Amino acid sequence: MLEFTRDPEWQRKREESWKAVEEDIQEGLTRKRVNEFKSYYITGLIPGGVKIGPGMAMRLLPDPSIEGIQYCLKINYPDGLSAQDMVELQRVLSIEVNGIRELSREGQVKVFRYVMGDAFDPHRDFPFKIGEGEEVYKVTVKPMYILNGALVSLVQWVEGLEYSDSFPFWAELTKYILSVFMHVNPNIFTFSAAVNIDNRKEYSREERTAINYTWRLFRHCISPPSSIDDSIEGQQRKRFLEEFRAEFEKLNEYPGELEKIWREIQIQEGVIKAGPAENIWRKLARKGVPGGQ
Repeated sequence: MLEFTRDPEWQRKREESWKAVEEDIQEGLTRKRVNEFKSYYITGLIPGGVKIGPGMAMRLLPDPSIEGIQYCLKINYPDGLSAQDMVELQRVLSIEVNGIRELSREGQVKVFRYVMGDAFDPHRDFPFKIGEGEEVYKVTVKPMYILNGALVSLVQWVEGLEYSDSFPFWAELTKYILSVFMHVNPNIFTFSAAVNIDNRKEYSREERTAINYTWRLFRHCISPPSSIDDSIEGQQRKRFLEEFRAEFEKLNEYPGELEKIWREIQIQEGVIKAGPAENIWRKLARKGVPGGQ
């Protein structure tokens, strides 16, 4: 499976590319430990007696195709993984899949879908086998972590923030992201939850993040920011926002008051007008929410 790693020319190029990798990982490591990672980076095989966690193994894997990942997990972890290692592995193969160095953006989407499916499923089986065993594990990545991973990455990208990812893989997973909304606490998608959200201690940090970034993404869908320009990336952002809006409006079910929040933002942005009776309710319900009075 990894025969190509024995090719002298491939090894030479891998040696050259290692320099950048070493700069990223060397802080706090001994020279011996750095060399262990280097050996794995070039060969894809963990040396005997050496411990390399599955997260780092995925990030440095020479062949992170579906077949390459399965081969790595079979050969390098014959005795299986601890519960903690399994959590790390699933995280890297889903919400952190963009951290796998040799994986293209298309590959990131492919691996994510292979592991997580086309829609969130709380009972999904993890598709890879570990070591020589036949045990079937469950996917345990929490929906809130998935939702926040997607929302934060996408909003920062849409807003054109300097530290954001360029065209994140999440932009290809609109339907999956929308499916996750139905599996988190619906109470966070209410007008009352959005009031002064940064100071609301009854919500967890993860819930506050989800509330904040949901409102921001919705507003960008309805009133695109200045980063939506004629550049290639500007047009990529535009296409994503248009697709997200279209798919959101096709949903048959919405958690909490998410549909009303969507309508409220449209009213605030002047896309639609509220009727007289609706305005009476809005004066009470929207007080203190983002963009409200």
